[in-house]
Amino acid sequence: MAQSMTMWLMTAANTLGSVLIMAALGLLWSRFKSSWLLVTLAGAAFSLLLRLFVAVVPTAMTGSPALALVWAATYLLEAAGWLGFALEQTQRKT
Repeated sequence: MAQSMTMWLMTAANTLGSVLIMAALGLLWSRFKSSWLLVTLAGAAFSLLLRLFVAVVPTAMTGSPALALVWAATYLLEAAGWLGFALEQTQRKT
């Protein structure tokens, strides 16, 4: 019982964190209109969808190693978006 509650709390905290990151990305995009932020938002959204899928179907990861690879790719997409945005902002003339 305690283990299932811990897992539920971990999933809830991770999901809330993902939603907050997506909200922050939305605010940043409304200010800067950078396509890099949209790339980052797409990575975060796909990651959240996969997280929710695994929460509903916990055996999905063990049954499909490709799913783990796709999930890792969403983080790479998000990281590439952050890097692109950072480079774009540091190269802007003020």
